[in-house]
Parts: sequence; C-alpha cells; structure tokens
Amino acid sequence: ARLRASGLYLMAPEGAVLDAPEPLQQFLARAEDLGIEVHLGLEPFSDPPQVTVEMGRRRYRYGQNGDMKTEGLCPAWPENRILALNRARTLLETFNPVGLHLDYVRYRFANSPDFTPDLEWSADSRWTETYCRCQCPLCQSERLQLLGREANAWDERHPGYQFKLLAHRDETIRSFVRQMKELCAQSHTRLSVAARVQYLNRALIEARTGCAGPRRDWWTSSRR
Repeated sequence: ARLRASGLYLMAPEGAVLDAPEPLQQFLARAEDLGIEVHLGLEPFSDPPQVTVEMGRRRYRYGQNGDMKTEGLCPAWPENRILALNRARTLLETFNPVGLHLDYVRYRFANSPDFTPDLEWSADSRWTETYCRCQCPLCQSERLQLLGREANAWDERHPGYQFKLLAHRDETIRSFVRQMKELCAQSHTRLSVAARVQYLNRALIEARTGCAGPRRDWWTSSRR
C-alpha cells in the first residue's frame, strides 16, 4: 500500500541528527521536492543532547513512593527556556525545515505505572499530589513567596492556591510560546504545537497552561 500525505510531523533523535545532519537534510529536501510539508519535532523541556551538572538542580522533581525523582527540565527556570530557544534555533539553522513542531510544551508530571497505568487521566486526587508540586529549588521558592510560608496539605488542595500556581505557569508557558513564535517568524518557519485530545482533569484545569483544553487561552494569546 502507498500512503498519501501533504504533511508530516517528524520527531527525530536530536543529538543523533545534529551529529550527522546530512541524512535528515536530504530527507527534508526530498520531501519538499515532493510537496510534503515536514514539521521537525522538538520537546523543548526534555533533556538536551548534552546534559550538564548545572542542569541537575533545574530538572522537574517530584515525589514518588517516598523517593524524589526527576524528569526533563522545569519550565519555571529562565535558563531552561533560553536553552529550549537555543535548541530550536540550532535545528532551524541546521535543517531549515518548513515547520517546527513543539511537543510537551508544559510542565511535566509523574505519570508512572507505580501510580496507575495512566495517572494523567485518573479520576482521583493523585494528580494534584504530584503535578502541582515540582520540588526543584525555584518552584519551592515560588510557592514560599506565594503564601509567605510553607504550604500545608490544606493549602495544596485549596482551589485558590491551585489557581495561583496554575496562573503563574500560564504566564511562563505563554511567554515562551510567544518567543518561539518570534524565533520561527525570523526564518519564515511555520510553528505547530501538540494539542491534547481528551478534555479531562488536567486538560480542563490547565487549559491556560500549555494544555489544549477547551479554552486554550495561552495559545490564542501567543498568536497575537
């Protein structure tokens, strides 16, 4: 069978293609000749190809079964957002793709079989116990500034407290997407962003923070 397509989203291993760019450059050139629009994928807050010791304290940290674990880089850090922009700039300069596709443009969370097979869509309270409480030094400092003291269990379940945390994340992601839009505009590159397909739990609550919930305010605003 032959597939027909006018567009393609390609998530290539970032480090490998930058070490040996020629095959992907040839692929993109051939796709353009065939009239196929290829958007090169990037997870802006994933671990970069070269991880340094300094990045350790800027990782997204969460508690799991009594242990502290990490996954990716926390978007709260300006250094991580600058790094993401530089990673995108390198891909644009190296491959000159028609489009750049951003995946996972939001804060990470603990989605592990140790919690449930798919905690992201769990109907209980476990997602609030992991997702809204990154334990990196900057997120801890921001929460302390919010209340002037350490949050207790009651605070962490209070709608007003959660709203304040999510509103702050909203502005962080919103400003980053605006910067990505400006970067892509400079090279006349199209920008696409992954969107959620389920409007449950976090997608509803975080419709303004990088998740494609019903309102998607962050994306609407960044397009202006």
